[in-house]
Amino acid sequence: MNRLIAARSMRWQIEPADVYHLEGGGRRFLCSKTAIRGVGADGLRLSVLPHHLFPRVPGPAGSEAAFVTHPLSAKDPAAKLRSFEQAGCLWLREDWKSIPFDIQSLSRLRRTA
Repeated sequence: MNRLIAARSMRWQIEPADVYHLEGGGRRFLCSKTAIRGVGADGLRLSVLPHHLFPRVPGPAGSEAAFVTHPLSAKDPAAKLRSFEQAGCLWLREDWKSIPFDIQSLSRLRRTA
């Protein structure tokens, strides 16, 4: 997705007073306390949501109020589960792998304690 967006020659509108940087996975990220809006050369309009409300890397104080947390991790299932657990986002039962999966089983997967 990022490559497709970059190919559109976006012009971003950033409020300097709202900008801060975070580091994660060996990279430095530009973040903002407010939405960053952009317009592509072809007219496509996008907004980048405020990082502290939709974090990808651990952030400054206030990140615990996030609406959605999607931590960065390696692209394999075990690494994703570890990263979700480390971020406090994993609520599966310990025996979740032994539960047959179907649409009715979703409620049985949730950790009760």
